[in-house]
Amino acid sequence: MYKVVGKLIALLCMVAIAQSAFAQISAAKTAAAEADKFFQAKDWPNAAKAYETITKKEPQNFLAWNRLGTAYHSAGQYNKAAAAWEQAVALNANANLVKYNLACAYARVNNKDKAFAVLNQVAASGFFQPEQISADADLAGLQDDPRFKAVLAEAQKNGRPCTVAPEYRQFDFWIGEWDVQSNGSGQPAGKSSVQLILGECIIFENWTGISGVNGKSFNLYNAVTKQWQQKWVDDRGTITDYAGGWKDDRMEFLASQLQPDGKTQLLRMTFFKLDPDRVRQFGELSTDEGKTWSTQYDLIYVRKK
Repeated sequence: MYKVVGKLIALLCMVAIAQSAFAQISAAKTAAAEADKFFQAKDWPNAAKAYETITKKEPQNFLAWNRLGTAYHSAGQYNKAAAAWEQAVALNANANLVKYNLACAYARVNNKDKAFAVLNQVAASGFFQPEQISADADLAGLQDDPRFKAVLAEAQKNGRPCTVAPEYRQFDFWIGEWDVQSNGSGQPAGKSSVQLILGECIIFENWTGISGVNGKSFNLYNAVTKQWQQKWVDDRGTITDYAGGWKDDRMEFLASQLQPDGKTQLLRMTFFKLDPDRVRQFGELSTDEGKTWSTQYDLIYVRKK
């Protein structure tokens, strides 16, 4: 009988503990819902009070610290906002949006050193919106500081890397509208429109051949392989992948192409900038693994006036 009573008492204790835990969870959910309601309504004073209560009870609650920072900042309490966002960053060091907001709070209280320290971290992590940094009223007090331009430059590099690295500009001499002729005879071979697209990363060729073959190619510098690549496709179903790069005074590409008979041939395509208005494209073919080469085509691009 004593054993039964002991088990019953233990069971009742477990139930009481469970009920207490449930009540605490329920109260926490209610408090969070009330705080979120104030936050969504942009009732910043009440939102701040509600999130203050939550963070005291739940110091590991990242969302509550973040929203507390937003409530303080929106109410113009920038020092308190900075303190709240510092706590949020301590809980999640990868929260770059929170770090950005922390930099804004530091800027508002004229703590430029801390503001730039955090902005540099944000930019180094890949932030790519220089326009937002320039237009943000919270950061206006930093714009006269030389460090501001450095942050903008890093964000610009992240967002549009092809406008910064010189390797992306090695093939720009081919951009333009061209009449194309055979080298030597001067006979028309086709027309080509070569455009710079997609954040100045891709050189896009549109080829219209006199013989009736039309095609397009995408040309880009691959920062990972440190090579230029070209993918050529045409209306005959041909697909050719070239890789190469700037060599001496020319852009040179190589491709390995499997033939219907199972044999492999090598293609070499070289571009020479003859002058600002003329480019030579020289194509060669090898069937003996590059020991000997034969001319496939020899074209001169003449810039349209």
